[in-house]
Amino acid sequence: MTGKKVATKSRTRSGCKTCRQRRIKCDETGPPCERCVSARRTCLGYDLFRITVGGSKTDQALVRTTELSPTARTKSCSREQSAFMSFQARSAGLTQDIFEDARLHSFFCQTAHTEPAVWHAIVALESAQTRDGGYAAKQYGKALAALRTKISTEKGNSNVSVVLLACLLFVPFELMQEGHDLARTHLHSGLELLAEVKEGRKHVMYGSSLVPEALKEAFETLDTKDSLFSMGPTKLRYESLETLLACEPSELENLEVCHRISAAAGASIRELRLHLGEHGTNMEFSVMQTKLCLGLAKWADALHALMWKSSDLATQQQIRMEMINMHLFGTPDWELAYDKQTEEFERCLALCRSYVSFSTTANGSPQIDRPATTAFSLNAGVIPALYFIALKCREPSVRHEAQGALLGTGPYREGWWEAQKAATVAATAIKMEEADIEPKCAADVPASNRLNTATVMRIWQGSKGSATMG
Repeated sequence: MTGKKVATKSRTRSGCKTCRQRRIKCDETGPPCERCVSARRTCLGYDLFRITVGGSKTDQALVRTTELSPTARTKSCSREQSAFMSFQARSAGLTQDIFEDARLHSFFCQTAHTEPAVWHAIVALESAQTRDGGYAAKQYGKALAALRTKISTEKGNSNVSVVLLACLLFVPFELMQEGHDLARTHLHSGLELLAEVKEGRKHVMYGSSLVPEALKEAFETLDTKDSLFSMGPTKLRYESLETLLACEPSELENLEVCHRISAAAGASIRELRLHLGEHGTNMEFSVMQTKLCLGLAKWADALHALMWKSSDLATQQQIRMEMINMHLFGTPDWELAYDKQTEEFERCLALCRSYVSFSTTANGSPQIDRPATTAFSLNAGVIPALYFIALKCREPSVRHEAQGALLGTGPYREGWWEAQKAATVAATAIKMEEADIEPKCAADVPASNRLNTATVMRIWQGSKGSATMG
């Protein structure tokens, strides 16, 4: 008697990542695809590097409308042209630039005239900026379809920069739609390709015309920021903290070097914690700990030297410098110690005031005046600083002004940070700490009331998280 064979489903080769994991056929729309929407699941988007030749019927139908020659591009619909010209004005410095890099913006605009994927990604991003959601989604779909077709039909490395440019444009688009998982998927896809190039698995000269320096720097910066926000490792390999500090002069050169060293320090700390969990406090742990402490002390000296001349930096960079100083070198284990940093908190809040225009509403609450065209930036500006001040400064007037300013920003985002959600978390923390008391100064908030750690999980999708009282 022979046993019956149990039918199994093979993993699908195309479609979104969620449908492939579920082993079901994806309709390959969106993202999000209709299958995920109907099943109330998070659509993780499409892996741009797993494409079958020819693409889906949906892809082919979309691409027929996107494969335009440079001559035909000038005759494309006026709505697309208007959005592209608006984006182009940003590269000329006429309006707020999402990427804050004129070189990168210029490269976007040049490539768009010959690459449909980049053209439609730009139109989608600009339409999202003006809150034209339906049209932006259609253009986003066209960009994805054009990119998938390019990858499947063009072999070799000629499309590397196009894929990287498209991924880079998809990141802010998804962040504007609160699609944080998809934004990280696009970022990690680009970083994966960049890692192949950097490590020689793709035979393309790193920093060549195919991978311009500005494009490389943009991905490295986003990689570092994603790591600092998620408290996880970077996707690209960088020098160790010890190597970075050995190569740098006694004074740090700029803020980007600070970010790079921040990421390296975070990696060293995670490595130390992992060793502690696996092996305990043995001799190797002591050596690692000593090296890390010496490295952090050297970094602190160099950072403080740079801060002495921070008046030469732009206001936004000064805010970031204050944040690095307070967060990494002034973060105590004992919450009452933050009361000694009130002067630093006030200085950082003053920098935030000078960076953006604060006004007062009818009920006396502060709000940030911003034109509608600057509702998003990929770079951190005031949101992380105001959030940190509202959480850790217990001086009532200072923390309430910071929390009120977050609340008054409206629908404003800086990379992974959303002002409204940050304001909600800050308000909850303040309410918990000041429960049943009306503090007139920081000392009035007892240690037993103070939040020591707070972990907020996916603050853009709910209030799930945990908090520990000090």
